[in-house]
Parts: sequence; C-alpha cells; structure tokens
Amino acid sequence: MIMQVFSPATSLWDQQTLFVVPGPGSTPRELASRWGKLTDEGWTLVFLRWETPAELRDHLQECGRTRGLDPERIVIAGVGDGAAYALDLAGESGRPYVSASGEEAADVIAARARKTLYG
Repeated sequence: MIMQVFSPATSLWDQQTLFVVPGPGSTPRELASRWGKLTDEGWTLVFLRWETPAELRDHLQECGRTRGLDPERIVIAGVGDGAAYALDLAGESGRPYVSASGEEAADVIAARARKTLYG
C-alpha cells in the first residue's frame, strides 16, 4: 500500500480533505501532477495506490488514526475506474462521495466536494 498526503502550505485553511480513489494500479505520482494545485485552494489531498477494496478501507482509517485528518471533513472522490470502488467505500463509511473523469476531473471534483461540505 502506498499513500501520499499533500496539505495546504498554511494551517489557516479549514481542514477539508479529498480522499482520491483512482483505478487500481494508478500511482500517487501520476495524480499529484494533475491535482496538486488544489492544495492552493485549501484541500488536503490523499492519493493512494491500492489493489483490493480492503486496502482502501485501511487507508481511510489510517487518515483519521495516524494522520489526524478530521473524518467529518473527508470527501471520497472517485476517478475513472476507481469511481465504483469509491462509491462503495463512501457507502460503507458514511462519507460524502463525488466523481468525475477526464482532464478537468480535479476542478470538477473540488467544486462538487466544496458544495457537499459547505452547501
């Protein structure tokens, strides 16, 4: 299991987290190059590499347990082939879920997630 967490440069932001679930086998490095700009908008981004749904659950639990992320402020984001797995994880964990695909996915998901958290 590989997980990378990118946080905003300043602690003045509200703690809001996107737990990004890509298709199986995608690397965090691939995602970070397209999504990293969202940290400038105040998002903590969790990117992971996973092979089984159980690994997704473990990663989500680790976010709260060892990384100190507020579980009430985590939005699960499904990307491409990972969208169905993200939806299942959101249902199991009771977390909000958003998804998108294509090059604009990061911006679309951030806008949807912000609306989910703030109305």
